[in-house]
Amino acid sequence: MIGQFARFAGVGLLGTLCHVIMATAFATLTGASPYVANFAGFLCAVCLSYLGHSRFTFDIARDDARYAPKFVVSALLSLLLSTGMTWLVHDRFGYAFWIAMLAIAIVVPVSTYLLLRTWVFAKRDLMDPAQCLGLLVSAAVAALILLTFWDRLIHHDVAWYLIATSKWIEGAHLYRDIIEVNPPLNFYFTLPVILISKLTGADPANSQYIFISIVAFTSINWCWSILKGAKQLTTAQRAVFLSLCAIAIFAPSLGDIAQRDQLLVILILPWLLGEMPSVGQVGRVARVARTICAALGICLKPHFVVIPMAVSGWHVVQQRSLRPLLSTSNVTFLISGLAYLAMVWLLHPEYFLEIVPAARLVYGAYGVDPKGILLSFGLLPLLILAGLTVSFVRKNRPADIGLLICASLAGLGSYLLQWTGYRYQAIPFIALSLISLSWAMVSVKGQVAQRVVFALIFAMVMVQSYHHGFYRNSLVQELEEDIRPGSTFFVFSTHVYAGPPVAVALKADWASRYPALWFVPGAVNAIENGSCPSEVPRCAALSELADQTRRDVMDDLAAARPRILVFDTTPGYITDPHFRWDKFMRKAPGFTAEMNHYRLKRTLPRFTIWERKEP
Repeated sequence: MIGQFARFAGVGLLGTLCHVIMATAFATLTGASPYVANFAGFLCAVCLSYLGHSRFTFDIARDDARYAPKFVVSALLSLLLSTGMTWLVHDRFGYAFWIAMLAIAIVVPVSTYLLLRTWVFAKRDLMDPAQCLGLLVSAAVAALILLTFWDRLIHHDVAWYLIATSKWIEGAHLYRDIIEVNPPLNFYFTLPVILISKLTGADPANSQYIFISIVAFTSINWCWSILKGAKQLTTAQRAVFLSLCAIAIFAPSLGDIAQRDQLLVILILPWLLGEMPSVGQVGRVARVARTICAALGICLKPHFVVIPMAVSGWHVVQQRSLRPLLSTSNVTFLISGLAYLAMVWLLHPEYFLEIVPAARLVYGAYGVDPKGILLSFGLLPLLILAGLTVSFVRKNRPADIGLLICASLAGLGSYLLQWTGYRYQAIPFIALSLISLSWAMVSVKGQVAQRVVFALIFAMVMVQSYHHGFYRNSLVQELEEDIRPGSTFFVFSTHVYAGPPVAVALKADWASRYPALWFVPGAVNAIENGSCPSEVPRCAALSELADQTRRDVMDDLAAARPRILVFDTTPGYITDPHFRWDKFMRKAPGFTAEMNHYRLKRTLPRFTIWERKEP
């Protein structure tokens, strides 16, 4: 592998020299613009690099040109990656140009090499009927996603990221001009969505559906290749299993499409299936690649780390050794996690210095009561756990079912660790459990009665998911009369669904730096419950957070001059039933004067709508 990478580096250097020489010559001889000349040099370098990598680096047969289309795709992806990194490091974050070039010199060659080795020049028969079937299943999943979700309302959390990422691209400072509790990887995952929207003209919600369908296609097709090593499965069984996996990923997420919890399941699936001993061993590069993909999902939330921990625990028990703790996957997870933390610290230090301390003070106010957290799904978790137990305790249990069950239980653990009771946080548990039951149904021989039981549990989960339905937001219709396309509005509420999804659906401008005024419930509840005399420093910090929210709101109102103000009359996570936003905001200097610019337009059962008097 070291020798191969050295050959790759040599060919890459020649390609770079070819790019520079041919671009310079083209510009000199033809007088073409720098952009045209650069593209001409790029095409020449691609041709030379293909010849070098196919003949020299990866030793592909001389008469075999079937790899060329994928090589062109990989070259374009590398170009996009280097351009994006230059914009991000130099233009967006203001670091010196040489730092951007250093980052490109490290990241782009390594990623390009992995792409060439594991995809472009992977020595397999591209016309293999089984491989075509895998592509067909993956493409069917992607098409079904688009057909099912196109033009539907998008979940409020995802809507917020669409709005906030657009502001970030336009120059807003993350965690200063955009106040969000979650780490920045969520914004980075939304960058391709905004790019798709700009390139295709599709609205942001549909662009999000395009992106998630592409990710799902890639994941399912990758899993198909991984399962070629599962000799106990026929080609038809593989197709059935991956089709059930696709259902397991998306059916519990009908109302939460593209949520981080769903994206986690899509990203970790190739790694999870690859960890099963029955699928056979693969090279270290392939293991590193799928672990990095899984790490991108794990890093979306710190609670997700329990999943690789549970899988490692299963390996330790099975092998009766601690050696699995130092496996290639675990080392890759560790390096990826540390690299991500370092990136956040270097690029977004405000997240650690300001957001995390504030969230520790106030975010506990969000969620439902403990009884609601434990009972929010009724008997469904008990049915799932019963099915998993049956699949594990029977004598002829499927190979590796224990590993999948451990991952499923870890998904339940991540839901309980978050302790807020939001339905979408249970997606990893439900989806991974359904994947486990799917594996049990297709991989075991005989046992018809038990297959029927698993199928019934699977069907009951599907029925409940269908009953829960797609994402709905009645506020879009309620506020449609007041918020017109292109107008700017501000909502005083602690609920995310009261603002960002309305803005995305109605094509309006969101005036706030917050998805919702999430500092307020924790601060107000703590100050009002009488604990301040005994906790003076904490109370002072909470009072400062409340004042900071007021200052931020006033700055946003002054900057955006929203045409519409919406006041939520429900407390929303605030224990005082008499809480009113106008009373809370009167402590901000200038709020009363600002409200003189507005008149009450109409009153709804839950909201009061105020319209700006002057244009």
